[in-house]
Amino acid sequence: MQCSTDNYSRSGRFSATAMALAFVCLLLGLLFGLNQQANACPRPIKVVCSISPLANIVSSIGGAKVQVKYFVPPDADPHSFEPTFSALEDVSQAHLIFLNGDGLDHLAEDCVNNVKASACRVISLSNSIPQQEKNATDPHYFLDPKMAKLYVKAIAQALKEIDPEDAKEFDANANKFCQKLDDLDLRYRSLCQKLPQSRKGLVLYHNSWTYLAARYGFTVVGVVEESGEGEPSARHLAHLIRDARKAGAFAIVAEAEHGSKILNVIKEEARISRVIPTVEDSLSKAPYDTYLGMLEANLKQFASTDMN
Repeated sequence: MQCSTDNYSRSGRFSATAMALAFVCLLLGLLFGLNQQANACPRPIKVVCSISPLANIVSSIGGAKVQVKYFVPPDADPHSFEPTFSALEDVSQAHLIFLNGDGLDHLAEDCVNNVKASACRVISLSNSIPQQEKNATDPHYFLDPKMAKLYVKAIAQALKEIDPEDAKEFDANANKFCQKLDDLDLRYRSLCQKLPQSRKGLVLYHNSWTYLAARYGFTVVGVVEESGEGEPSARHLAHLIRDARKAGAFAIVAEAEHGSKILNVIKEEARISRVIPTVEDSLSKAPYDTYLGMLEANLKQFASTDMN
């Protein structure tokens, strides 16, 4: 099933200032596009990624052959950020742009399509995930180690098409990265599967971990923000609390930015034992400052036997 942009994305429009910046950068993009056409194999390859986890993966695969920027700053919300002139300028000068796609980074996608140079390739990494493996509401494929490997392979392929001379290096880096993902997956999937069934029921603040939860033997009994459109209604919360209590949900999975008041109400009323803190769309302070560090820190939280 295809992940629906309408179901997931949050409403948002660029301000007049952002649109003016986009127009200036569109002119820069047109000029830069002429230069790109004259330079078939750029050194370094200028890459822009919509969010910082993707940028870190690209840096790991491309190494010194790429210069990577990200459109949405770390710790910023990809659904509601305001683009800066420097971010728009980076887009206008990029040779290659990676988006997540399927609605996760729709604001960045709208801006990229208006500002990028004509010769620039734009790749939605969500297209590397088979449609039959997707659900209708969760575009966070990169939070699942197995799906992340498909992202890595798509990134390596795109870099090889621009710079075939360094194809072996890109492949080697991609293979090393995939091996690290396999190691993390094997270690933490084993730990999670050893948890008692009484600790497998999860409430998600929003649909971010559905793929990993299914693969690691957890059961998602409810989602606080199903559509990503803001705080849930009182009716939805009442149904969620009822379902979570009935299913014996053990933990709520939420980023630190999510409303503590709502979390406390759900935890108390549904008699949930634990809140699992996560980092999802944006890198942050160590150990969340690299994609692999972020993933492992999150996996440790899922596998933890801590009751708090």
